[in-house]
Amino acid sequence: MFYTNLEEHRARLRYMEIRAEKERAGREIAQINGRNGLRKAVGRGMIYFGKQLAAE
Repeated sequence: MFYTNLEEHRARLRYMEIRAEKERAGREIAQINGRNGLRKAVGRGMIYFGKQLAAE
């Protein structure tokens, strides 16, 4: 792309940098939520297994 207006080029670069930062933050949050979800699922499984053992 060829920009005749330097300010337009800089504004576009800023927009792309902000967008990339938001995407990185979103991926990081999704990764953290995934780990927490897995931890909760394992915890629930252990509780269920404990109840099954207690019932026997």
